[in-house]
Amino acid sequence: LSGGQRQRVAIGRALVRDVDVFLFDEPLSNLDAKLRSELRVEIKRLHQNLKNTMIYVTHDQIEALTLADRIAIMKSGEIQQLADPNTIYNQPRNLFVAGFIGSPSMNFLHGDLVNEGGEIFFRTHDVLFSLKGYRSQETLTGGRKVVLGVRPEHIKVDEEAGIGELHEAIVDIEEPMGADNLLWLKHAGHTMSVRIGGTRRYAPGAKVRLGFDMEVASLFDAQTEERI
Repeated sequence: LSGGQRQRVAIGRALVRDVDVFLFDEPLSNLDAKLRSELRVEIKRLHQNLKNTMIYVTHDQIEALTLADRIAIMKSGEIQQLADPNTIYNQPRNLFVAGFIGSPSMNFLHGDLVNEGGEIFFRTHDVLFSLKGYRSQETLTGGRKVVLGVRPEHIKVDEEAGIGELHEAIVDIEEPMGADNLLWLKHAGHTMSVRIGGTRRYAPGAKVRLGFDMEVASLFDAQTEERI
């Protein structure tokens, strides 16, 4: 039997038992990418049909996000966040969770909050970012050291950036990935990853305009690393 067939047999032997809880300990870790994808779908289908509780241990974030109803992110034996996949991805509780989930990981910009004309801005390397639209904007106060987190797909480039606040950046590296491309940009002393459509191409050194979607951005306290 092939590795995939042996794994199917092992999973089948476990599932025929009449138990309340199934424990999977990285069942797909030794399989190639194609087999992992196929078995992931099979496990998802079995869970929907059997409706048993399944505890699934994995280091693969794709498996966690696609299979789980709830995810527990652990660090040094302690649960950092327990929530549904959408909350884990879009509202991470702290910097560790934000950086752990997502590929490429969330972009982090270190700076502080400043009050300019009665409005709170994020400042990094003397560049100001408006925080209009941020979920907890009314709770923000100036003078606080923070980390701004933005996922690659939440940074818009050029014509997608809209007509709001725009910032200029320089293309460092482009990574074509088929359905989409990854751009690595230099802006305000930071290197950031941006996910764009696969038909759009940029040469290294090209200048682009950026727009941040603050409605889905994250702010973390620089000292406690907890979400604000």
